[in-house]
Amino acid sequence: LEVLDIGSGLCVFLGELKKNNSKISCVDPSQISIKHALKNVGVDEAFLGNFFDINFNKKYDLITFNKVLEHVTNPVEMLLKAKSLLTVNGIIYIELPDGENASNNGGFIDREEFYLEHYTIYSKKSVENLVNKSGFKLNVLNTIHEPSDKYTVYCFISHN
Repeated sequence: LEVLDIGSGLCVFLGELKKNNSKISCVDPSQISIKHALKNVGVDEAFLGNFFDINFNKKYDLITFNKVLEHVTNPVEMLLKAKSLLTVNGIIYIELPDGENASNNGGFIDREEFYLEHYTIYSKKSVENLVNKSGFKLNVLNTIHEPSDKYTVYCFISHN
């Protein structure tokens, strides 16, 4: 399985994936995160910089965006670039803060779902809209309430 993770950060997700012998690549704008990914997590390939500025020379079976798209002003464009890197039967996994459930169940004060660096607040409906605008097929869409008290909406999407 060829995996590309966009915005790898601390690589918690990638560390788990690595246990399944996947070939893992990641992209992150932080030099510290890239060094950590290579040295401590053991990813196979790490790209430092902006996702849009990197030229990839292969296709991926799985592309992941874990709590990334809320930090950008152009999520549709990011998904369109990811689509060009996806194998024919590939899947994209997206995880986002669930602002709707957070506001309904936890309020707005001191909630990570509403941090200032988030350009967009998501709900199941807005994720559906994002997927449709990007021309993908929505395979799974669900929400969870994490043990950390964060509310999350996630989905699996593929080529239409």
